[in-house]
Amino acid sequence: MKGFLNLFILGLFLLAFNSVSAQEEIRFFKGSFDQMTATAASENKCYIVFFTKEHCPPCDRMKEQTFADPEVVTLVTEKTLMYEAEMPEFDAIDLAEKFQVTAYPTLLVFSPRGLKIGEMIGGQSVTSLITFLEKLN
Repeated sequence: MKGFLNLFILGLFLLAFNSVSAQEEIRFFKGSFDQMTATAASENKCYIVFFTKEHCPPCDRMKEQTFADPEVVTLVTEKTLMYEAEMPEFDAIDLAEKFQVTAYPTLLVFSPRGLKIGEMIGGQSVTSLITFLEKLN
Protein backbone atom coordinates (compact mmCIF):
# COMPACT_ATOMS: atom_id res chain seq x y z
CA MET A 1 0.00 0.00 0.00
CA LYS A 2 2.83 2.40 0.88
CA GLY A 3 4.51 1.68 -2.47
CA PHE A 4 1.26 2.46 -4.29
CA LEU A 5 0.93 5.75 -2.41
CA ASN A 6 4.50 6.74 -3.31
CA LEU A 7 3.89 5.82 -6.94
CA PHE A 8 0.66 7.83 -6.95
CA ILE A 9 2.44 10.90 -5.50
CA LEU A 10 5.25 10.55 -8.06
CA GLY A 11 2.64 10.39 -10.82
CA LEU A 12 0.95 13.56 -9.57
CA PHE A 13 4.32 15.32 -9.42
CA LEU A 14 5.18 14.32 -12.99
CA LEU A 15 1.76 15.41 -14.22
CA ALA A 16 2.13 18.79 -12.54
CA PHE A 17 5.66 19.21 -13.90
CA ASN A 18 4.56 18.41 -17.44
CA SER A 19 1.67 20.88 -17.33
CA VAL A 20 3.99 23.64 -16.06
CA SER A 21 6.68 22.94 -18.63
CA ALA A 22 4.08 22.77 -21.42
CA GLN A 23 3.20 26.39 -20.66
CA GLU A 24 6.83 27.45 -21.17
CA GLU A 25 6.50 28.36 -24.82
CA ILE A 26 5.61 31.31 -26.94
CA ARG A 27 1.89 31.75 -27.35
CA PHE A 28 1.16 33.13 -30.76
CA PHE A 29 -1.73 35.55 -31.12
CA LYS A 30 -4.94 33.78 -32.02
CA GLY A 31 -6.86 35.82 -34.54
CA SER A 32 -6.18 37.76 -37.69
CA PHE A 33 -3.21 39.99 -38.31
CA ASP A 34 -5.49 43.05 -38.24
CA GLN A 35 -6.92 41.98 -34.87
CA MET A 36 -3.40 41.54 -33.53
CA THR A 37 -2.26 44.98 -34.69
CA ALA A 38 -5.35 46.56 -33.12
CA THR A 39 -4.65 44.73 -29.85
CA ALA A 40 -1.01 45.82 -29.93
CA ALA A 41 -2.04 49.45 -30.43
CA SER A 42 -4.63 49.36 -27.64
CA GLU A 43 -2.19 47.67 -25.22
CA ASN A 44 0.73 49.85 -26.38
CA LYS A 45 2.84 46.78 -27.12
CA CYS A 46 5.29 46.09 -29.89
CA TYR A 47 4.55 43.05 -31.98
CA ILE A 48 6.64 40.42 -33.71
CA VAL A 49 5.66 38.62 -36.89
CA PHE A 50 7.34 35.23 -37.24
CA PHE A 51 7.40 34.22 -40.91
CA THR A 52 7.78 30.47 -41.21
CA LYS A 53 6.93 27.71 -43.61
CA GLU A 54 6.32 23.99 -43.68
CA HIS A 55 9.31 21.67 -43.91
CA CYS A 56 11.76 24.34 -42.74
CA PRO A 57 14.32 22.88 -40.29
CA PRO A 58 15.54 26.29 -38.97
CA CYS A 59 11.90 27.34 -38.43
CA ASP A 60 11.18 24.14 -36.54
CA ARG A 61 14.31 24.52 -34.38
CA MET A 62 13.25 28.03 -33.42
CA LYS A 63 9.77 26.82 -32.46
CA GLU A 64 11.08 23.84 -30.49
CA GLN A 65 14.16 25.38 -28.86
CA THR A 66 14.43 29.16 -29.06
CA PHE A 67 10.75 29.88 -28.44
CA ALA A 68 10.67 27.30 -25.64
CA ASP A 69 13.45 28.95 -23.63
CA PRO A 70 12.03 30.40 -20.37
CA GLU A 71 13.93 33.69 -20.73
CA VAL A 72 12.70 34.17 -24.31
CA VAL A 73 9.16 33.28 -23.27
CA THR A 74 9.22 35.83 -20.45
CA LEU A 75 10.77 38.57 -22.57
CA VAL A 76 8.36 38.09 -25.46
CA THR A 77 5.14 37.57 -23.51
CA GLU A 78 5.68 40.46 -21.10
CA LYS A 79 6.61 43.07 -23.69
CA THR A 80 5.18 42.05 -27.05
CA LEU A 81 2.53 40.21 -28.98
CA MET A 82 3.66 37.55 -31.41
CA TYR A 83 2.00 36.50 -34.64
CA GLU A 84 2.89 33.44 -36.70
CA ALA A 85 2.60 33.78 -40.47
CA GLU A 86 3.09 30.25 -41.76
CA MET A 87 3.40 29.68 -45.48
CA PRO A 88 1.52 28.67 -47.58
CA GLU A 89 -1.56 30.04 -45.74
CA PHE A 90 -3.23 32.81 -47.71
CA ASP A 91 -2.84 35.46 -45.01
CA ALA A 92 0.85 34.61 -44.70
CA ILE A 93 1.35 34.91 -48.47
CA ASP A 94 -0.23 38.37 -48.43
CA LEU A 95 1.89 39.47 -45.45
CA ALA A 96 5.10 38.11 -46.98
CA GLU A 97 4.41 40.09 -50.14
CA LYS A 98 3.47 43.22 -48.21
CA PHE A 99 6.68 43.13 -46.13
CA GLN A 100 8.87 41.69 -48.92
CA VAL A 101 9.83 38.56 -46.98
CA THR A 102 11.65 36.03 -49.14
CA ALA A 103 13.65 33.96 -46.61
CA TYR A 104 12.45 31.73 -43.79
CA PRO A 105 12.41 32.07 -40.90
CA THR A 106 12.17 35.85 -40.69
CA LEU A 107 11.21 37.90 -37.65
CA LEU A 108 9.88 41.42 -38.14
CA VAL A 109 9.38 43.65 -35.11
CA PHE A 110 6.95 46.56 -35.16
CA SER A 111 6.15 49.42 -32.80
CA PRO A 112 2.62 49.58 -31.37
CA ARG A 113 1.78 52.04 -34.18
CA GLY A 114 2.94 49.63 -36.88
CA LEU A 115 6.37 51.05 -37.73
CA LYS A 116 8.97 48.39 -38.53
CA ILE A 117 11.75 48.69 -35.94
CA GLY A 118 13.69 45.47 -36.43
CA GLU A 119 14.30 42.46 -38.63
CA MET A 120 16.11 39.13 -38.24
CA ILE A 121 16.52 36.68 -41.09
CA GLY A 122 17.40 33.04 -40.56
CA GLY A 123 17.25 30.67 -37.62
CA GLN A 124 18.10 32.33 -34.32
CA SER A 125 19.57 30.92 -31.14
CA VAL A 126 18.27 31.85 -27.71
CA THR A 127 21.22 34.19 -27.15
CA SER A 128 20.95 35.98 -30.49
CA LEU A 129 17.20 36.53 -30.12
CA ILE A 130 17.48 37.83 -26.56
CA THR A 131 20.31 40.19 -27.54
CA PHE A 132 18.31 41.46 -30.53
CA LEU A 133 15.11 42.04 -28.52
CA GLU A 134 16.93 43.76 -25.64
CA LYS A 135 18.54 46.22 -28.10
CA LEU A 136 15.09 47.25 -29.29
CA ASN A 137 14.02 48.39 -25.81
